[in-house]
Formats: sequence, C-alpha cells, structure tokens
Amino acid sequence: MNVPPELPALLLSAAAMTAAASSLVATGERTRLLARQLAATRPAMLRRGPRGWAGALARLLSPSLLDAERRRISRAGLALAPEQLIAIRILVVGAVSCGASVAVLLTRSGARFAGLAASAGAAVGFGAGEWWLASRTKYAAARLRSEWPGLLSRLRLCLAAGMSAEAALESINLLAQRHEPRLGVQLSTIVAQMHAGLAIDRAIALWADSTGVAEVRVLADALERSRRTGIGVGVSVEGQHRAAVNRRRQAYLSWLSALPSRLSTVAMIFFLPAVLVVVLMPSVLAFLRAGW
Repeated sequence: MNVPPELPALLLSAAAMTAAASSLVATGERTRLLARQLAATRPAMLRRGPRGWAGALARLLSPSLLDAERRRISRAGLALAPEQLIAIRILVVGAVSCGASVAVLLTRSGARFAGLAASAGAAVGFGAGEWWLASRTKYAAARLRSEWPGLLSRLRLCLAAGMSAEAALESINLLAQRHEPRLGVQLSTIVAQMHAGLAIDRAIALWADSTGVAEVRVLADALERSRRTGIGVGVSVEGQHRAAVNRRRQAYLSWLSALPSRLSTVAMIFFLPAVLVVVLMPSVLAFLRAGW
C-alpha cells in the first residue's frame, strides 16, 4: 500500500487542531464555572459588604493557599482571616499600581510608559505588603523570645512546688492575663485546647508551629519525652531557663559591644561637619584675605 507523502503532515495538523479545540473547551468550561461562582456570591457580597467580599474570595481561593496564609498570620500575631489579608494585599497592589499609572499618564508623553508604571507599582505594592508582614512576624517572634525566660522561670517554680505541668500552665496563664496580655492570649488558647482533651505536649507543639520560635519547640519536645518516659520535666525546664537567660545576656553584651561603633557613626554624621567648619573656616578666610 502506497502511503501519501502528505499523510504525516495531515495527521500532525489534525492532532494540533484537536489539542487546541480541547484546550479551548476546557478554558470555556472553567470560565463558565468561575462566572457561575461569581454570580452566586454576588448577592452575598452586596448584602454583607466587606465580609461578603472576603467570603467570596475564600470560596475562590484554594485551601492550601488559605492554610499557608493562616500560618503566616498566626506567626505575625495578626487578628485577621486569611481571605481578609489577601483582600487587603490585592487592594494595596491595585491602589499602588493605579496611582503609578495615573502619575505617569499626567506627565508629557507618559502614555507609552503607563503599562510599565502600573507593573512597577504592582511590584512595589506587593513587596511592601510582604515586607510589612515579615517585619510583623519578626517583631512577634522577638517579643515572645523576650518574654520566654520569665515564662520558664515561673514554670520552673510551679513544677518545683509539686504542681503538674497542666496546673502550672493554667496558673501562669492567670498571671499573664494581668501583666502580659499578648502572652496571656496565646496561653489561653493552649489552656482551652487542654480543656478540650488535647495533651499539653501536643498543644505546646501546635503553639510552636504557629509562632515559629525554636524555644517553644524545645519545650514541646521535653514535655513529649516526659509523657512517654514518665520522667519529670523540671530538670529540662531548668536547663532551658538557664539557656534562655544566657541568650538574653549574650544579646545584651553584643548590643553593648556594638554601641561604640554606632556612637562613632552618629558623631561622624552629625558632629564632624560642624567641627570641620569651625576648625577650617579661619584658615579658609585667611586664605581668601591674602588674595590668592
């Protein structure tokens, strides 16, 4: 049987057209599904205002993205839902992008660069949001580390007095509610989880995952080993307290050791120009009077 020479080209063309048609059909199906979802959520958005918009956005986003944003919010110590944070970031990016494009359009021959300015503004808005969230996360972790030696000291005293770890944590929670509100909120969550039937080591482990602080993870591991082996956790807590105090002391010493260089930098910026003017000005005036 003779095979026409144009048969391979025809088969490849037919396969390409079939793949393109299936891709267009799939895209059309996804577009119609998205349109139906938007149409279904529009009345709720109009009735409930910003909450309706946030709920509609939550239904359109993937659960994995919402879980990742929830972890980031927990580490930053923000009282926001994941969809609310995403909506705020979208609004910031859109506002900065529109502002940059409008500012370029108001200039002469700025129409050619409006798209570039909008893209740059969107990148700046996104970067500013990421920087703010990272700074909030760093601040929350630093604040927890500064409060950690005091918490371990109170936990060590309660364990030395014969209290169980659960009772010690509840008493520390009552004290933190008065003097350390932020730490008290986190400890209240742990106490509520223990009252719901969760083991204390598991509750502390969840706290460590939500904060991202390594010291909390060390305490959770010590409590887990104590539960498995039946050995008291007081010795481990005492060692962790000494390590936390040493870390704080080393941080203070490093700050003090860097203080002279910082002071010299400030002196060079603010005092050295004035000193140079006072010292050199008479010589400059004498040079000018001499007629050079």
